[in-house]
Amino acid sequence: MVSRALIFLIRFFTFFGTYVNDFEHAGAIVGMFFVLIGLCFKLPVAPFHTWAPDVYQAAPLPIVLFIVTIPKIITVFSLLHLLTYPFHGIFTYWRYLFVGLAILSMVWGSLAALRQQNLRRMLAYGSVSDMGFLLMGPAMGGEFGLSSAIIYIIFYALNMLGVFSLLIIFERSIKPINDIKDLSGIMQSMPMLGSLFCLFILSFAGIPPMPGFFAKIYVLESVITRSAYFMGIVAVITTVISAAYYLNVLKFFVLSQSVLKVNRVNQVNSLRKYVVKTIVAFIFLILCLMVIFPFRLLELARSMAVSILFQ
Repeated sequence: MVSRALIFLIRFFTFFGTYVNDFEHAGAIVGMFFVLIGLCFKLPVAPFHTWAPDVYQAAPLPIVLFIVTIPKIITVFSLLHLLTYPFHGIFTYWRYLFVGLAILSMVWGSLAALRQQNLRRMLAYGSVSDMGFLLMGPAMGGEFGLSSAIIYIIFYALNMLGVFSLLIIFERSIKPINDIKDLSGIMQSMPMLGSLFCLFILSFAGIPPMPGFFAKIYVLESVITRSAYFMGIVAVITTVISAAYYLNVLKFFVLSQSVLKVNRVNQVNSLRKYVVKTIVAFIFLILCLMVIFPFRLLELARSMAVSILFQ
């Protein structure tokens, strides 16, 4: 292992000694490389994702809910601004890096999620695959690529907000949820919220006409317009794989016939729960409205992409 590490370091410094000195912005390229690693670690993107499954599994659900929404949105917008403004002059170099990271994340995340029995770890690896899918937008560059990434992160964050909010309700009302099989019986006990959970999972799987399907279409369209057909094929294959593990969640959630007892003691404090339920239903309504009336969202995403490009 030590010898391999030394060989890698020698090759690394040989590469920079041979080629980077010829670049006009050699220091910017090296700095950009480390900045991108830090942002990819935050998203997370493979191979910088190793923290995510453990954190998703061990942290309390409200903490995970925060991690999968606000920091991801901030990181994506920071990443887009950095890549298109400070690092715009060296677009050629970081574009190919993002192509590789996107393909690696989609393949690694989808295959790893397919093997998981723990629900939170499955969602973590699914998140890695989704972030790889998102990276295809900035990898293609231009206004269309950036706007597709903005649309995707909006749909992704709202989906995650809905799923983890429902998981919090299920855990506090019925039982702790660790493995996927722990979802058995919840649909029969809480049919209305269970139906919303099914819709969010179908959206994650990219099943038409769910909102997640249209989010993926926007990104794929930006890839096809750049003639990146190989990346598009990889994205479609990994989307099919992701549908398999998301539908496996619905298999336990819907097809189980056991009926669980709802904790009525917790339901006495019903005001807060009704507020949460209303918010979750409102989130899915927003997603549906963005699909039915996409023009406002497209205008917003394009204006944000333009501001990122030219500010």
